[in-house]
Amino acid sequence: MVWHVERSEETAARWREPVDLVFVDCDHTEAGCRRDWEMWSPFVAPGGVVLFHDAAGPRAIPGPRAVVDGLFRGRDAAAGWRIRAEVETAVAVERAG
Repeated sequence: MVWHVERSEETAARWREPVDLVFVDCDHTEAGCRRDWEMWSPFVAPGGVVLFHDAAGPRAIPGPRAVVDGLFRGRDAAAGWRIRAEVETAVAVERAG
């Protein structure tokens, strides 16, 4: 495991390898959360997970909740992805493997 402590777009701009886990704990705006998803989801390997913080439950923050709801709930859900688990405010989505 390698930790990158910097803005996610800085790391994503240089990234080229597949990843098993992306933890999205962005600036909590809808635009910021969506940007993290758009920049990192292409790198997630089959069976890998994107974990969105503050996206579910009564304490969810509007930005992350809107992104998760828009991408993974309902009939227009992102193809090839499914909600794997929800715990407190976190939502884990898994890429089909």
